[in-house]
Amino acid sequence: SGSGSIFGLKTDQPLGLGLSNPGSSGFGTSGASAVSKIETLQEVVVETGEENEEVVFNADSVLFEFADGGWKERGKGEVKVNVTSGTEKKARVLMRSK
Repeated sequence: SGSGSIFGLKTDQPLGLGLSNPGSSGFGTSGASAVSKIETLQEVVVETGEENEEVVFNADSVLFEFADGGWKERGKGEVKVNVTSGTEKKARVLMRSK
């Protein structure tokens, strides 16, 4: 008695969607007008303050603070020791959270 597929007939409606027109979303859009145009994004230069510095040390780290008689974790991230690349050598330590 079964010449049909175990997945149903091609004319069967999807279960639970209640769509009267296959392909309509019910949000007031049709197939052709639902495609939005794609805009290209321009590259934006982001300054971090590290442009004229050389990284001499870099490691993943955890920052702790001693407060109220105990150590409390204040963040996880990357710690760097940077040295300026000019004639006057200055070093600084910075940590950025991930």
